[in-house]
Amino acid sequence: MSAWWDEQLAGYSPAAPLPAVYTPHAPVPATGGPQHHQHRNHAAVAHNEWHRWWNHARTTARLLARGIDPPAIDVFGPVLDQDEEAVLSADMHYSRQYGGDGRYQKADLLIVGRPAVMAAGFAISAAVNHRRKVAARREAQVRWRDHQHVQVIATTDRLLCSTDKGWLSAWYGNVTEFYPDLQSWSVTLGFEPGIAPLRLSGPPAPIICLWAATCLLGERWANDPRLNALVHCAPPT
Repeated sequence: MSAWWDEQLAGYSPAAPLPAVYTPHAPVPATGGPQHHQHRNHAAVAHNEWHRWWNHARTTARLLARGIDPPAIDVFGPVLDQDEEAVLSADMHYSRQYGGDGRYQKADLLIVGRPAVMAAGFAISAAVNHRRKVAARREAQVRWRDHQHVQVIATTDRLLCSTDKGWLSAWYGNVTEFYPDLQSWSVTLGFEPGIAPLRLSGPPAPIICLWAATCLLGERWANDPRLNALVHCAPPT
């Protein structure tokens, strides 16, 4: 099954263009020296990476629409549940959305001396506290944090992420919001109150969006308009 699946992935090359993706422009040297060729080689590798994952996602969508599930892969490290199977492993960018608690340590200066010295001390203390308060308010704002590159393992029950705090499990059963975004090459998952939303982005995002959709939506995944760019390659069943 695995060899047949690999042949299907290798042999399918859809003609539809990739979604728009922003790539920072790096000037190319005017000369044709080694630096120029090295830049071209890096650009070609990066371009092929995006295309490889995009084609992989579209081919997988075509096969899933025919009722053909991807083969299981071996996982070494995290222990899976008895009936749980891994189907994909990829490197992605990871972040969580939450705010700080807004607390800060007040500066209380005890100054004894002439009135002028004491007044200056109070003014310095007030200025320090104001700066700390402003910084605490800024830190309390909800934003995407904990940015890091992680290994993502997609299984039949969850997404496993190898964060700097250990393996994190995003169980499909705990997901309350699902936002696949093929245009930005990302997927965002929301959870119950108290659990920070999770965002994964990078070249493998289309296949992660697709697999998460099949696990979260069941057969309804093919009708999700956010996945149209993948679904349209699949023939009617």
